[in-house]
Order: sequence, then structure tokens, then C-alpha cells
Amino acid sequence: MADETIFRIKERIRQEMRDLLGVTMADGGAIDRQALPAQIDSVAHEVCADFGISDENWIGYIIKSTIDDFIGLGPLQPLQDDPKVAEIFIDPVGVEPNGTFITPVARAEVDGQIVDCPGIDLVSHDEVGRLIGRIAEEANRRCDDSFPEMDATLADGSRVHAAHPKVSPNGWSLNIRKFSKDKLTAEDLLERGAMSEPMYMFLKSAVKARANFIISGGTGSGKTTMLNALSAFIGYNERVVTIEDTRELQLKQRIVIPRVACPPNSEGKGEFTMHELLVGALRERPDRIVVGECRDDETYEMLQAMQTGHDGSLTTIHANDCAGAFTRIENMILKSQGNMTMEAIRRQIGAAIDVVVQVKRWRGGYRRIESITAVEGFSDGNVTRNELFHWEGSPENGRHVATGYQPARLKEKILDADAEYDPRWFEGGVW
Repeated sequence: MADETIFRIKERIRQEMRDLLGVTMADGGAIDRQALPAQIDSVAHEVCADFGISDENWIGYIIKSTIDDFIGLGPLQPLQDDPKVAEIFIDPVGVEPNGTFITPVARAEVDGQIVDCPGIDLVSHDEVGRLIGRIAEEANRRCDDSFPEMDATLADGSRVHAAHPKVSPNGWSLNIRKFSKDKLTAEDLLERGAMSEPMYMFLKSAVKARANFIISGGTGSGKTTMLNALSAFIGYNERVVTIEDTRELQLKQRIVIPRVACPPNSEGKGEFTMHELLVGALRERPDRIVVGECRDDETYEMLQAMQTGHDGSLTTIHANDCAGAFTRIENMILKSQGNMTMEAIRRQIGAAIDVVVQVKRWRGGYRRIESITAVEGFSDGNVTRNELFHWEGSPENGRHVATGYQPARLKEKILDADAEYDPRWFEGGVW
């Protein structure tokens, strides 16, 4: 069947459904989602009959794609349904000489690689805009001239970022980071080569011994995956409060109290920040606090919590290397606590943080630990730290090696907790 015929049939079905429902595509929130598939099925069969179409395979395809247009992600729904796809990108292409936007291109991350998706039929630039408008409507957000960038969460937990042509001159831009229900465990990461066996054993003992962790990495490096994996080593009966801007963590402890920040609504009201959630969490007497990412005022509160009865807490930070992580922490604390000297900030960092796990996404899509660093304290105006493990060699054929350094402060903490400690973990070379 010709694409033009399919387009005409779907447009006719859409129009009849709008007339039937009394809503526009942008009014998705008013649709009875349970009744909709049966309604579309009935209308589609009538319209297809008018076009002389009787093949049930084609009719089924048209029904499915029309349902996706109303309550799914339209032409992107096949990517959303594909378990191999981790992230979806709609990239703007540009503008024709007559001022018309060129239809954007669909791409996806599959097995760590960004690939084109020629089978995804984006009808027009305006169709992408309508889809973004419907996502915004359902998430109580806006993406328009007044609010040209939008962050939102889909019903399944997937994270959305969209940009309006006002700030994206080549046209609408859309990114969907899919929510994975099946989180990788530390054992999975070990099996995939994201860490070595001695690294696994050390991290397991350090979490059990209530060491304070920072997981650092760039965008898409696997910070949240690592945070979730390490959090599994927390005792089953411990009381854990999680704080996130979008709910992604899936902890399995008996008592997990999730907190999720609220961005302002389309009227600019109702915001509740990560910092406010963290301050409130400290009053709930958690054994540990797990913060999805420290990026603002909550950084100072997190370090305070690590030193005041909530040791064993974990968080992530956006930085491309370990040194950058410490610089970023210093800058965020300096921003929120302007009266603190750099020496006082570094003393706090040296006292609060025990371990920095640096994760990285290499060319080819490899995600693994790049280094593990032990913090020993503060000396001569600086945070004292020593690297325990690092990746050596090429992304494809390298290996994790130990540096030979024995972490004195962590050794004492691990032994005091009656957790396993083997000095051979840290002996230089491959274990």
C-alpha cells in the first residue's frame, strides 16, 4: 500500500476520532484511554472499507499506529517498545530556502551506539511539535515561546527533554531516555567487564562498612546504574531515603522511602527542590540517604549528612574525572555557602567522602569504571586522596589494574564493621 494512501487513511481516522471525542490531539488528557482502542478499531474498519482496504494486516497496522498517535508516542512508539533501545533522539535538520522546516531525523542508542532509524516515519516537523505538545500537556509542562525548553517524565518513568524552535533554530528537538525496569546489578557489571573482581569485592565491603560514596561521570556514562548497583549492598533491614529529580532508583531493601523533586508547573508554582527534600529527609532518621545527583545547594547538605549520623550515604555528580569531581563539589558548596573558606570546604570534603568511583562511556559504547579513589582526609590545604584502581589500555582491549596502594582509613572502617578486607585486592597489576 502506498505511503500516501496510508497517510490519507490515518488523517481521515484522526479527524473522525477528533469529531467523536470532541478533543484535539493536544487535549490527550481528556481521552478515555481504556475505551479508545475499541473506538479507533471501529472507526478504522469503516474508513478502510471506504478506501477499499480489506487486508486485516494493513488494517491492524493502521489501528496500532493511530492508537500510538493518540496515547503513545506516535511514530516513535516502536522505538519506545523495543527493549534494545536505550535512548531516542529526534534531531532537527534545518530550514528550506522558503523558510519551511525540514522533517527531523530519528536516531536511537542501541547497544551503546547511536544509529539512524530509517524505518521511523516522521511525517513532518509539525508532527514532532504536536507530539511534544501532547507530552507537555500530559506532564503539566509547557514547551512554547515562553518556555522554550522542557524537562518532563513519561508515565513509564522515561525522561524527556525537548527544545522549541525559538532556541533550536533548525527545528523541534526531542530526547527520550527510556526507563529501564531491569536494572543491572553489580554482578552484571562484573560479568560485563565494567569492574574487576577485586574492585567488586572492595566496593561490596566498603558499602557494607558504611563508607560514603561519590559516583562521578559524564552524561550517559552509567552513574545511576552504578549507584543502583552499589545500593544493593546496603543491609536489607536498613531504613533508606532516596532523593531524585526523576525516579530511577530501584532499591530492594525492606524500608525504602522515595522522595522525588517537583519542578514548577506551567504557571511557575509548586516547585519543591532536591535541597528541600534532603533537609526534610534528615528529620526522618534514615540509616542512609541515597541522592540521585548532587548538582546545587543539596551538595553541602549531603556532606553534612555524611558526617552527622548518616554515614554510608551515596550520590552521583557530573564530572569527567576524579579531580573534576572534587572541583565541582568545591564550587557548588562555595556557591551555596559563600561565607566558607576554601580550606574549610576541603576539610569537610576530606572528612565526609570516603570513595570516589569514576565511570566513563568510551567510544564504541563501552561503559565501565575508569578509576576508584580513596579519600584519606585533609593535609596541607588539600583533600588527601589516592587512586586504588584504574583502567589501563584501549577501550576495547584494556584492563582494570590495582595501583598497589592500601587505603588506611577505609581499611580501618571495613575491619571495624567486620566486613571482608583482603590486602591482595590492592596489589599492583592484574589480580
